[in-house]
Amino acid sequence: MNDSDRKIFCVGLNKTGTTTLKQCFMDLDLGPIAPVSGPKAARATRKILMEGDYGPALELATGYRSFEDRPWNLGRIHRELDGRFPGSLFILTERDSEAWWRSIERWLAVSKPWMLRL
Repeated sequence: MNDSDRKIFCVGLNKTGTTTLKQCFMDLDLGPIAPVSGPKAARATRKILMEGDYGPALELATGYRSFEDRPWNLGRIHRELDGRFPGSLFILTERDSEAWWRSIERWLAVSKPWMLRL
């Protein structure tokens, strides 16, 4: 496998620099980059969260080179991805927990205010 065929997965939680990493993927011409929204990404996320089924995500991954955010950071998907795409690279982004939570709260207040009550 040459480097241009290798997949690169960001497996960090949302709000840990994943959007910045996506910009790095674009700047380094590491596309195509998998979408984090849309019907296929939403289905893959639901199947993982509700059924533990990684199949739709693995199928979605076949058409892309780099990945950030959901569903690539859910459960044990990194193990499934490593088995399906040997030689892939995995990047774990991290952030101070208090700063991360403040960022999550700000994001929820704007995009999903009803979730803050939960």
